[in-house]
Amino acid sequence: MNTATIAGTVSKTVETLATKTGKTFKSFQVEADSGGQYPDRFQVYVFGRLMDTLAVNKGEFVLVSGRVGCRAYANKDGEPRGQLTITANTVEVVSAAPAPAPAPDEKAEPDDDVPF
Repeated sequence: MNTATIAGTVSKTVETLATKTGKTFKSFQVEADSGGQYPDRFQVYVFGRLMDTLAVNKGEFVLVSGRVGCRAYANKDGEPRGQLTITANTVEVVSAAPAPAPAPDEKAEPDDDVPF
């Protein structure tokens, strides 16, 4: 069994899905910076008790450990593609998503008492 641990940013909202047999699982995408032109993208699948306690959001930096795989599919033009997958054993949030910057206050008066 091939296992890996990746660190990256959750780039798609967590979805709850079901297999053909009706077993539910959660799925989300993690982008890991590999130092190349494009980030490595991993589709992460979470089952069982880990799925029940999973609390990750888009934009958070996470560590994911689990079994590595590759899923083959055809894009909208019918061309064959592949997607790296990880069936997670652990998911840990390292840092929360950054809060949006507050809108500038247009009515704010300049502070003339600043000593410089």
